[in-house]
Amino acid sequence: MTRKQKGKCPFCLESITPVLIEENTIRRDKCKCPKCDEEIYLCRSPGCHDFAKGTSVYDHELCPSCTDSVSSAAGEVGKAALKVGGAVLTAVLVAAASKKNK
Repeated sequence: MTRKQKGKCPFCLESITPVLIEENTIRRDKCKCPKCDEEIYLCRSPGCHDFAKGTSVYDHELCPSCTDSVSSAAGEVGKAALKVGGAVLTAVLVAAASKKNK
């Protein structure tokens, strides 16, 4: 069987060269970990060579490492948005209060 590039399996966390199960031209190739026999797919994050989980319900887009990175970045963006929103709300309330006192 055809083999793919080496990367980390999201199930057993071993560095593996997966076995190609189903080759696709439009979608990602379906692969299998040779150590734990779980279904895996190449991570969609550019430059990443690890694998994402494949399940009977949903095939993950990113490997666990890239998922953590995206979640962390989204959390930081959310915190910054809350700070900016708080500052804007404070400015609006101060302006409204000063206008009311005139």
